[in-house]
Amino acid sequence: MPQLLIIRHRYGDRYLHNGALQIALHTQIRKPVMNRNTHGEKRRKVDKATSFERIGWIESFVGQLRLLVKLRHHGEDTICRSRA
Repeated sequence: MPQLLIIRHRYGDRYLHNGALQIALHTQIRKPVMNRNTHGEKRRKVDKATSFERIGWIESFVGQLRLLVKLRHHGEDTICRSRA
């Protein structure tokens, strides 16, 4: 009965087959990469936001925060004045 011992290595797999050392490179062993996920659906490319788009999003977010703080602060002044 043939014996097979596989030793995984960074540069290639080494395996003993019936006592003889054989070397197989990973490029020969790897399967071709399919452009599909495990469910067989095509992979979708995700567009990365440009730096200007990221800056625009941050400016919008900061503007919204400032508006909320301003409204909150204005509301407190109104409450304090109405109590006086």
